[in-house]
Amino acid sequence: MNLVTPIYQRARHRCPFYGFRFLGDLENFEDSGGNQCAAVSEVRSSCQMEWRGEPPNWSECPFNQPKNQKRFENIKDSSRIFPKEFGPEGLSFGQWLDYVMSQEDAK
Repeated sequence: MNLVTPIYQRARHRCPFYGFRFLGDLENFEDSGGNQCAAVSEVRSSCQMEWRGEPPNWSECPFNQPKNQKRFENIKDSSRIFPKEFGPEGLSFGQWLDYVMSQEDAK
């Protein structure tokens, strides 16, 4: 795992999809600055864990299921994500996944 360094620190939940919306067919993800969930590709949706009063956490997410793993594995290298704290170049989804899952959860 080769962790990347952001331009500035920003508290994030331990979920790679939280606060992002997808652009196109799961090729790029844009920072929404809110509680949007980019794991839901068919519609714009807020975080289902928050609906239940739980903090967002990819390890506990209802979308983190074996039936979805192939889809999520396929985007690690082929998709880019643009968190504001990493600037306009963004990073690969795989780099983002490693980074955000290594962080302490936002309080």
